[in-house]
Amino acid sequence: MGFTPGWTDLDAMQRGIIQMLRAGPNDIFGFKAAFGQDLETIIKRINKPTMILTNTGDDIYFAALRTRELRPDFKFLELQNGTHDIVDEQPNQWSKAVFNFIK
Repeated sequence: MGFTPGWTDLDAMQRGIIQMLRAGPNDIFGFKAAFGQDLETIIKRINKPTMILTNTGDDIYFAALRTRELRPDFKFLELQNGTHDIVDEQPNQWSKAVFNFIK
């Protein structure tokens, strides 16, 4: 079992390991629920203010870029570096971005 290079928060790593071990062979169902949909059609129908909050080190960073292409009217904010667990790695930057969007 490995983690994305760049992880520095040991508590976050421990939580991630525990979640993976709990999921066991069923972890594929979560992946399919998230990525087994026709998201392009759904994204095109969104009619509310929306922000794409991503980071350059995320495993699915490409999806954020594709969404920005589909919907240039969405606010786009990109944090630098990090991994798929940016909320744990850069909580202040992430929270500030969300707060500034919803205020």
